[in-house]
Amino acid sequence: MKAIQFNKVSDRIDFSRVYLILDKIYRSALKTAPKEEFKLCRDPDDDKFLNVAYEAKASCIITFDMDLLNLRDESGELKLKERALAKISR
Repeated sequence: MKAIQFNKVSDRIDFSRVYLILDKIYRSALKTAPKEEFKLCRDPDDDKFLNVAYEAKASCIITFDMDLLNLRDESGELKLKERALAKISR
């Protein structure tokens, strides 16, 4: 819930729907524990998102975090080992 506390996001969100949506996502989400550990981000707290995305074979990460966004190449992709996260976007 930390992300929706930022003004640029929270001003545009109907909080009564947020909890319903998050509950639905949580119930259908793949729960995983990363086996790989990447240390790529300027902010080490952000590396956990790359670790989980890699383990879950995610095709994208959606974020407003500039440290993660800055890891993209010119096509918007980030390659972790042999696997590419198709897009990191906001």
